[in-house]
Amino acid sequence: MTRSGDMDVNLTLQKAVAAHQKGDLATAEGLYTSVLKHAPEQADAHNLLGAVRQSQGRMAEALGHFDRATAASPNEAMFHFNRANALRDMGRLDEAQATYRKALQCDPQFHEAALNLGAVLMQTERALEAKLVFQQIVTQDSRNAAAVLNLGKCLHVAGETEEAYRMLTRAIELDPDSPEAHLALARVFMSANTLDRALPEARRAVELDGQSAAAHVTLSMILGGLGLAEDAKQSSAAALELAPDNVSIASRHAWNCHQAGCSEEGVSLFEQLCERDDADQQTFVGYAEVLREMHRPWDALQALHQSPAADTSPMVLTNIGSTFQDLNLPALAVPFFARAADSADGNLKPSESLAFQLLQLGQLEAGWAQLDRRLDSPDINAERGGGVPFWRGEDLSDKTLLIYFEQGAGEHIIQASMIADVAARAKRCIVECAQRLVPIIQRSVPSVDVISGLDLQAKTKALKEADVQIPGLHLGRHCRARFADFPKPGRTLQPDPDKVKAFRSAYEALADGRKIVGLSWISGSTNFGKKKTIPLDEIGRIFDPKKVFVVSLQYGSVRSAVDTFRQETGSEIYIDESLDQMKDLDSFFAQVASLDLVVTISNTTAHVAGATGTPAWVLLPAGSGSIWYWFLDRTDSPWYSSARLFRGDQAQDQTEQWWQACLSQAKNELKSWLKSACTQRHSH
Repeated sequence: MTRSGDMDVNLTLQKAVAAHQKGDLATAEGLYTSVLKHAPEQADAHNLLGAVRQSQGRMAEALGHFDRATAASPNEAMFHFNRANALRDMGRLDEAQATYRKALQCDPQFHEAALNLGAVLMQTERALEAKLVFQQIVTQDSRNAAAVLNLGKCLHVAGETEEAYRMLTRAIELDPDSPEAHLALARVFMSANTLDRALPEARRAVELDGQSAAAHVTLSMILGGLGLAEDAKQSSAAALELAPDNVSIASRHAWNCHQAGCSEEGVSLFEQLCERDDADQQTFVGYAEVLREMHRPWDALQALHQSPAADTSPMVLTNIGSTFQDLNLPALAVPFFARAADSADGNLKPSESLAFQLLQLGQLEAGWAQLDRRLDSPDINAERGGGVPFWRGEDLSDKTLLIYFEQGAGEHIIQASMIADVAARAKRCIVECAQRLVPIIQRSVPSVDVISGLDLQAKTKALKEADVQIPGLHLGRHCRARFADFPKPGRTLQPDPDKVKAFRSAYEALADGRKIVGLSWISGSTNFGKKKTIPLDEIGRIFDPKKVFVVSLQYGSVRSAVDTFRQETGSEIYIDESLDQMKDLDSFFAQVASLDLVVTISNTTAHVAGATGTPAWVLLPAGSGSIWYWFLDRTDSPWYSSARLFRGDQAQDQTEQWWQACLSQAKNELKSWLKSACTQRHSH
């Protein structure tokens, strides 16, 4: 029994703890204080009184008590843990993570301390370190739902989408009613642009925690991405009601108002937000984006220049450059992208924007060199894993080169067109691409080994066998440094000849002597889709149904739009139900190759037609929505010899849409094309 003066310290401490556990903090506080008067260095009393002070919001006093507790008992993990929690709550995150590590030194199996350490590391954007912490917990306890959940989040931040999906699915198996797990999985699906799979996860998160503003705003983003603008507006309104002072949520709601057809309401909300002292750069950038979509680019520039740190912020500078692109003034965009890239501090987006703008201007060597700067990024190296160095142009005669594809399907086809040029230089070449492209590339470049990026076993094996690796687009620096280096006329990728014959025979039987023309009019691109798309009611009218048999090459569900078009115009557009272009790219290549002509906007169809050597008319906007690989002003494509480019007007005054000039020209060209005796190109 421990006594100090007339007090039994242990007994008093036991009574204090009992009161504390019952929630009687006033009694507990008095008893802890009494203990410390008689035993000033009693570690347990300092620790527990610190917990009381922390619950009262008296953080400085709480920290003082935790300091005394850890000084008195430096090997007690719980004391360090409580001290770290106080530091975290005070915003002293670097000190907090160091103190969590002390707790773990005292008790390496202290999983709660490890979980909090990982959370602080994530909060300070040290996701790779956090990932290692959570991996260790999961290794020791595979059923720790919190650790599995947080590991999934870290993997997502690190760009390891497939592993993140696997881990978050496991987290939901362990805790099916975790709103945080469903929300995290929804965000993984969002980043993979599979919004149809993200939607039920976000809805479930809202069902489980209707008071989560984060869940409501995430749901609103998904709904907006799916084109459900009014529903998105309602969800962001619910989020804003829960967090009325949150500028980010208010900005999202303003954006959703614009998307739902209430642009003036959205502008008004943004104007109010921009007047607030806590308005951040993202607020002004969102406001400018609304103005850009309303064809008010000069007002957008003014908003951006009013943003905090407008002269130094990479985000703002990049958006100023993008606005000059909207105005079809790409040369003016370059210096803003350059300033953004110089001050980006690890953010790759400004550097990539500068690279693509230089490439679009035809400055190939400078553009490819700028793009190569991303290969020095620790994030890119960490994302690939395996420790395989990037190829920088050195001799490959005794080396195995691994080429891996990035970005969307159109970019994949461009990257594929450069494989043969580089593969010939290597002892061995492995290509890692989307599963849909595997048979096409293997057929087209039989000398290389082709694997799917979804085949984790094959991917791991390839990383072990490769001496060097390179992202596919970076091949441009080594084999497309000048326009003279681009491929000679013909196909760059080979369709299945038997499938081509089958499609041709089927369409000839339906066409009854008419020319067979493929049509695609929608882009699903997240960034530029709406800016490139042409309404079917507009583009479909350029064809004379008596002379042309039109085949839909449009991916996605378009039956309703095609039926409406037929009812309104009497013109038939044939939908081939035998294939799904999104799932079966090999058959889509053959379908396109079987046609006399393809008329399309800038989307995957344009690249497939170009790669197969099929005559293609590509309708392109100027300024906003223009993509770097079509360059500027050209009517031909260096990538695809069979493509002709029809360029529209930006139509700043909105008296007509950009595509009117394209469609007028294409309609006239169709008349000449139909008359020409040279249009017969199929002998099968």
